[in-house]
Amino acid sequence: MGSSGHNTFGDYQPAADGTTRCDNSIDAPLEDVARLGFYKEFKTLPLVGTPVRVSETLQGNRVIVEHANSGVAIGNLPTQFNYLPLCQKKGYRYSGEVTASRVAPVPLVEVHLDPL
Repeated sequence: MGSSGHNTFGDYQPAADGTTRCDNSIDAPLEDVARLGFYKEFKTLPLVGTPVRVSETLQGNRVIVEHANSGVAIGNLPTQFNYLPLCQKKGYRYSGEVTASRVAPVPLVEVHLDPL
């Protein structure tokens, strides 16, 4: 499917079956959850099963996952997913749910996201 994942043009070229990286589901731990809005506002983390989505706007040049209903930022996706704004410009949206959540010893939220 194009190049090896260095945010180059080849990363977005369709594979033989017509899919691109934009068509892939994402399973990832979020970064900076203790510094973003949800944890700061509610002093807790979202529960497993909480609906989430990828924000359509960047925050500090980072791709943000937010609560699907309130829009409150939960955490940053790792930088390996910095290609997502290009996908969003093509009309893709990403939503899913929290798959893991714990406050101690270090706040952690993991998510599963599917392209729409």
